[in-house]
Parts: sequence; structure tokens; C-alpha cells
Amino acid sequence: MHHQQTNEANVEEEADRFAAEFLMPEQEIGTSLYALNIPKLTRLKGYWKVSMGAILRRARDIGKITDRQYRNLWEQMSRLGFQSASQASLPMRSRPCYTSYSKYIFEIMV
Repeated sequence: MHHQQTNEANVEEEADRFAAEFLMPEQEIGTSLYALNIPKLTRLKGYWKVSMGAILRRARDIGKITDRQYRNLWEQMSRLGFQSASQASLPMRSRPCYTSYSKYIFEIMV
């Protein structure tokens, strides 16, 4: 039973890596992943058509940001109302509640 769960986890990890490379090829996105912050993640989300969480994870997985930067950016996203990867994929206009900082980001992006 344990072996089957481990094998399924490996298959899922491999599928995740394949999807990330397919949607955000390292050679193409890599140069955009330096100095990541919330406004930059928002712009990249619009360009790559994937969630901010997916971009953030991709940046960590290919070594463009550290684990600490990854955690800090997730904390910022959470404080701004992006509490999960699925919410981070919704258009900002769909969010029911904004902080002043996220309103600012929205206004400069539109």
C-alpha cells in the first residue's frame, strides 16, 4: 500500500514538472523571474495565463528564488487576499475584498 502511494506521488510530481515546463518553459520565463514582487507576479500572470502561485512555484523550482523568498511572497499574497493557488488564478476584479495596496496594484495594472 505504501509503495503504491509513493509511486502515485512520483507520477503526480512528474506530471506537475511536465505541466510547468509546458506552460512556462524555463528558457522563456527564466529571465522574468528575478526580483519578484506582487506587482510583477500580477503582470506575469496576465502574460503567461497561469496563476500567481504557479509562477511563484516555478520560480522556486528552477532556482530563481529561495525557499525563504517563496514563503515571504506567499505570505504577502495571503495578506492581500490571494489565500490559495486557485484564488491567485482569479482575475483581480473577482475579488470581493481589497487592501489599499492591492487596490493600488489593480489601478496601475488596468
